Amino acid sequence: MTVQEFAKTSSKGPFNMQDRYVTEDIPMGTTLSLSLGQKFGVSMPTYECIIHLASIVNERDYFTEGRNLRNLGFDHYSQEDLENYLHTGQKIKKTLV
Repeated sequence: MTVQEFAKTSSKGPFNMQDRYVTEDIPMGTTLSLSLGQKFGVSMPTYECIIHLASIVNERDYFTEGRNLRNLGFDHYSQEDLENYLHTGQKIKKTLV
């Protein structure tokens, strides 16, 4: 099968903005990826645009209601803290300053 044939037969993506690829993947994955990028200084303008457009079309605020470091309770974690959590499953205690 050629690349063109594969593209033609496998390109059955979302046909509307209420498709689960939009309503689930953007708030559950894309917003978290953007949140991580923002935390560590990685520019992600395409992700920002995708989230923004989907929010407008679906009349939702995926930036706020989607998964992100803040609403998962990891916004105060450093990169080292996040890496440690991913490897060990051990959360750090939040210290008040």
